[in-house]
Amino acid sequence: MNIALWTLQGVLTAFCLAAAANHLLVPMERLRTSTPWTEALGEPRTRVIGVLELLAAIGLVLPGLTHIATVLTPLAAVGIVLMFLSAIALHVRRGETRVIGLLAVVVALALVVVWGRLGPYPLS
Repeated sequence: MNIALWTLQGVLTAFCLAAAANHLLVPMERLRTSTPWTEALGEPRTRVIGVLELLAAIGLVLPGLTHIATVLTPLAAVGIVLMFLSAIALHVRRGETRVIGLLAVVVALALVVVWGRLGPYPLS
């Protein structure tokens, strides 16, 4: 099960890094056309979301690799759950329902990591 949890952490890390890169590095003019919600939130909030995604990605893997503050891994997964539940709420309000399925999968994967790392398979 430890290998499965590491695999989920890797998948979530890759997803969060890709999202963070998009929200931090892509110019707002391009983001407004590819992801319309960014115009409603504005540049500062979009960039903060990118920073949070980057921190979540780091928190999913770095503590386990260094064996330092390993409790941060399930906490990072909790942060992902909260962040993506908020994203689901935003997209529902805006009527952008096509992305909700992907976001729900991310929430489910993060919940498995929370359960595993806080429960029977903690990082040690």
